[in-house]
Amino acid sequence: MGSVAENPSALPLVFLHDFYFVRKKHTSISISIGEKSHKPDELPIPMDFSKMLFTRYSSDPLIVAFNRETDESIPHLEIQQGTNKLSTEDSHYSIKWVSGKPRIKSIEKTSGKHVIRLKFEPSYPQIEDIEEDSIFEGEFEIEGDLSAGKIRGEYDVKRRGDRLTLRMTPSFGWIPKADKLSLKFLYIAVKMFKKWPSTYRWIATINQNENGEFFMKSTWKRSKEDRG
Repeated sequence: MGSVAENPSALPLVFLHDFYFVRKKHTSISISIGEKSHKPDELPIPMDFSKMLFTRYSSDPLIVAFNRETDESIPHLEIQQGTNKLSTEDSHYSIKWVSGKPRIKSIEKTSGKHVIRLKFEPSYPQIEDIEEDSIFEGEFEIEGDLSAGKIRGEYDVKRRGDRLTLRMTPSFGWIPKADKLSLKFLYIAVKMFKKWPSTYRWIATINQNENGEFFMKSTWKRSKEDRG
């Protein structure tokens, strides 16, 4: 899904827990979009001594629209000195203190029995702490259940006057955790699986008005030259 999106409004992540490919033998499958029929592709190699279709299924899927585009004011979180954990209505924050100032180490969201976690290294700074004409850089990871692997990338924050520019790029793509030799080979042979997140770019600008309120405008784009 994420590999074919041309104008994404978020980074689309589909976690297929306990997923498997559809066996070709003894399977009747029909695919149509609108009034146009489509023939399913086949995997280039057999799995478990069976020919497989390039179609996956899961009885426990989790769909995440990561970091949706926005154009609105953003809340200011109040953190008491020394607080290591902070929760809002739908998120849980892990806080790390550096030189007496709080930074975000990770953010968690829960959906049913599953947890999605965004981690930063180094921890994400307060935007007020970014100095004029400077840049703060680091790496991030998006992870759920261990079996689903993780997505890694890079982030940076720049300031110029009252304007900040934030960027996130999943440049390392998806790092799978395959428990079968056939899956490991498949992820190597079909590069689209691991590469597609690296073609996404998130960029946001934050401005502060005279009343001290912050406003963010963000967008997702895909780099055409890297899509393959």
